[in-house]
Amino acid sequence: MEISIERQLVGILYALCVGAALGALYDVFRLSRALIGLHPGAAGFSRKLPLVGEVARPRSHGAFFAGVVIFIEDILFFAAATVVYTVFVYHAGDGDNRWFFTLAACAGFALYFLTVGRLTLKASGAIRFLLCAALDYALYSALFPVRLLIRTALLPLWRRARIVLLEKTRKKAKKRLDKDLDFVYNRTNR
Repeated sequence: MEISIERQLVGILYALCVGAALGALYDVFRLSRALIGLHPGAAGFSRKLPLVGEVARPRSHGAFFAGVVIFIEDILFFAAATVVYTVFVYHAGDGDNRWFFTLAACAGFALYFLTVGRLTLKASGAIRFLLCAALDYALYSALFPVRLLIRTALLPLWRRARIVLLEKTRKKAKKRLDKDLDFVYNRTNR
């Protein structure tokens, strides 16, 4: 079955866009690696923020953990890329895979990966910082009523109970000390 030249050009442009979209999807996986501290560029960006303090730095993970996470993310990416490319081929080429579709999709992925992908990778530390700061502020805001309840209701009760317990402990210690003093100093020899 023949495809007209203009339909081939539209298919090539469509394939370039599909390849660039797959590059953006791969960047999502690379940013997720940066968020959990598997990307070295993500660790260097840190600031102390008002209210929440310093944004948590990524933990260092072992090589086995990093390998497993990267393996799983790559499997997920290639599964998603296969589904996206198959749907694209059925849509653009009526189910007939043309070699120039594959070539254009690879070119779109490479074009994204070598331009925007590099910028994203360089900015992954700042992106990680912004996402973690937003999460810290969201948690601070969500837990504020709980902290307020603890500070206004439970903390005074705890202080009161502590004072009562300390007073009882002090009285017991004084009684014990008085008994010990009676034993040490014989009252009959005074």
